[in-house]
Amino acid sequence: MVAKVDPRNTSKNCSRCGLPGTRKRHSFNCPKCGFSIHADLNAAYNIRNRFTSSRASEDQSVSSEASI
Repeated sequence: MVAKVDPRNTSKNCSRCGLPGTRKRHSFNCPKCGFSIHADLNAAYNIRNRFTSSRASEDQSVSSEASI
């Protein structure tokens, strides 16, 4: 499955708590929850989280998986 996800701020927000963090080059740190990770991996987790939350808000009975 392919879906468009808005990439804005995916590397600036914490993928664990969702609040803004600090990105310095390849490093991401969240001052709120203490989460620390490679910035690109944090962005990838945020994109995944946005996709799964958008899927959860859809009517699952009309999804393509429902017919399988």
